[in-house]
Amino acid sequence: MESRNYPPIVYKYRNWNDPNHKSVLLKNKLFLAFPKYCNDPFDCRIPMDYNLLDTEEKRKEKVDQLIVEHFDQLIEGGKDIEAEIRKLDKKFSDPIKTKREYQSYFFEGQDLYYGILSLSARWDSILIFFRFLQSAE
Repeated sequence: MESRNYPPIVYKYRNWNDPNHKSVLLKNKLFLAFPKYCNDPFDCRIPMDYNLLDTEEKRKEKVDQLIVEHFDQLIEGGKDIEAEIRKLDKKFSDPIKTKREYQSYFFEGQDLYYGILSLSARWDSILIFFRFLQSAE
């Protein structure tokens, strides 16, 4: 098992005037923000670079990887594996279009199903405190 060095205490900056923020202490509730609400435009928004699939060999490796990863779902869904391979081959032949489609699909999915909780190992983090002050205004 992997050993990690977690801090014994973590901190969360909250505005005590906000009733939702009080619920962390009063009701043992946490709010997990959707990725689209992160203030850093690169938080959860780094898309796969399909331009890296610039050779037939690399595209084939990616198609094989996806088929293996999703094999059970494809079989359960009654999909024709050969047809799915052809579909992926065609899709990866236009990396710009594929990247655009993937970003839209993936980022919308993230915003529906992922939540982010930001904590700090430091109570005196100037960057986090500054962001907290800005949000409290």
